[in-house]
Amino acid sequence: MMSLRSAFILLALLALTTALVTSCKAEPLSLTAGVEKPTYERGEVVVVRGYVLDSKGSTVPYATVSLEVIGPTGGQMHIAMLLSGPDGSFSDEFTVPEEVAEGAYTVYIVASKTGYEDGTLTTTYTVIPEFGFDKPFMTALIVAMALIAFSIKRRNPSSTISHRPADS
Repeated sequence: MMSLRSAFILLALLALTTALVTSCKAEPLSLTAGVEKPTYERGEVVVVRGYVLDSKGSTVPYATVSLEVIGPTGGQMHIAMLLSGPDGSFSDEFTVPEEVAEGAYTVYIVASKTGYEDGTLTTTYTVIPEFGFDKPFMTALIVAMALIAFSIKRRNPSSTISHRPADS
């Protein structure tokens, strides 16, 4: 049988262990990351680069890094799971699909590693129309140019556009 003294010591050790475990919080991870440029056209490659850091700013190697890209309509466009390198760095790249909506896209990044609290970061980029103009604008521009050309031709039917060499 256990003596009263042994039971008291065991209870004290249990209380001390519980106090130590609850007072030792896991160190939080942090992230520095971003996309290479703020805007992309359909078909371009988006590159996300970053580092996993501890609370002192030192890099954390071999952490699990999850990326999720959500589009302007709330749909998921890309997802990836990576491992940070020996220097704490990570990178991912993906092509903007031709059929995605124009607008702001949010990249959600989470870093995890045993013994640490997860670190999170969000960054954004925008998908813009090809050449920076949308189809209705380009159609209107082409129609306007055709009307101007027609108007010039109508005023002077014999006019032609030609290139003449400069006089020497």
